[in-house]
Amino acid sequence: MISFFFNLRNRITAIAFLLLFLSCNTNTSNKNPIIAHRGAWKLDKLPENSIASLKNAMDQNSMYI
Repeated sequence: MISFFFNLRNRITAIAFLLLFLSCNTNTSNKNPIIAHRGAWKLDKLPENSIASLKNAMDQNSMYI
């Protein structure tokens, strides 16, 4: 009888964690827009606030420049 309650508690805990995991929304791309206020300069080692970095930001489909 005691093992049944421990087993039941483990099942309830597993279901609770499963529901918690399923309720998490990992898609944050719609909530956080990409704003290239200095252009896309860092990865391509371009000068900040330059025309080249702004064109690079446009090529990378930044939402706002």
